[in-house]
Amino acid sequence: MVIPWVRISWISDDKGYGLLAERDIPKGTVTFAQDGLDIVLSEKQLESIDNSLLEYVEKYSYEDFMGNRIISWDFGKYMNHDDNANTLSTGYGFEVAIRDIKKGEEVTDDYRIFSTHHDTSFKSPPHALEDIRPWPEKLIKKWDKDILSALLNYNLVTQPLESFIPELTLKQIRQLNIEEYQSVARALPLRYKLQTQNSLL
Repeated sequence: MVIPWVRISWISDDKGYGLLAERDIPKGTVTFAQDGLDIVLSEKQLESIDNSLLEYVEKYSYEDFMGNRIISWDFGKYMNHDDNANTLSTGYGFEVAIRDIKKGEEVTDDYRIFSTHHDTSFKSPPHALEDIRPWPEKLIKKWDKDILSALLNYNLVTQPLESFIPELTLKQIRQLNIEEYQSVARALPLRYKLQTQNSLL
């Protein structure tokens, strides 16, 4: 489920539709959490998907750490990629705003963390996904720095999606110990994670 403080809007011919913030979203706010209505497809199930539906799956799904494809039932599937995203997926199974997002600003995330089948650049020159596989340690460290900084704000902001976060995870986040922080590397799809020579796991 995506945070309810967004609306669908046409962004550009390159991006198509995306999500705009309907109000300010403070740094540290959970912006997306998987819920029971999301469609989960294993790799085996994906093989049996009708070709007429496969394009939809490829466009709107993301991959979890086990390589399952997840399709959000709500507006979450319209969140676009940006190399300088204002939200990031975390090693805790949800996404978080890594800086303050102003009303009217597009809410974006970085597909490189959880997607192995999308072109991830709307900038020039474009780059292929293969160029970042395995994930460079420098990039993982940058993500971790941004995520950790955001999570330290968790208790200071309103969390409309908190009920979708497992209780054990909530306890870890509310009492975040920097030494026990779970790296974003945990969220990388498994088959690519195994290729990462400098994993932080």
